[in-house]
Amino acid sequence: MVHYQFEAIHPFSDGNGRVGRLLLSLMIYRLCGLSKPWLYLSAFFDRYKDEYTSLLFQISTTGNWLDWLSFCLRGTIEQSKDSISRFEALLALQRSYMQVLAEKGGNIRLNRVIDHLFQSPVISVPYHQNMCGITYKTARQDIDRLVEAEILTESENNSRPKYFFATEIIQIIFD
Repeated sequence: MVHYQFEAIHPFSDGNGRVGRLLLSLMIYRLCGLSKPWLYLSAFFDRYKDEYTSLLFQISTTGNWLDWLSFCLRGTIEQSKDSISRFEALLALQRSYMQVLAEKGGNIRLNRVIDHLFQSPVISVPYHQNMCGITYKTARQDIDRLVEAEILTESENNSRPKYFFATEIIQIIFD
């Protein structure tokens, strides 16, 4: 209901939908006591954009709250299932990465990098060096091992420092 009210007042010349969906996500996070704002309905609203806008308009013209609330609940269920599926895929991938490292003679530092990648799927050699308090050479060797294991992919741009991406993590998150 708050999302509708926010959309109805149009406080910005552009970005009402994005800001409204962000506020909705933050409200769900806060009011449901979640550990993080896991549930983001924007993908559902975008997928059913015509129905979304039609139902918002129906509230304004006919006061039809029931269909709007049903739509939002359907979105909550669908996005919750999608989040669970992504979490399960990420957990399976993390186990897979740890197994690969164990087979290739991994170490505690590499396990730490893997854990970091599931928080932020991008890393550089200097970041790893600082995170673990090791020499640049050791950090570079660790990153090279993760590239060899096909866990990391080197960025194609020529930035300094070089960045490395966990593309499988990124695909699961943003697919």
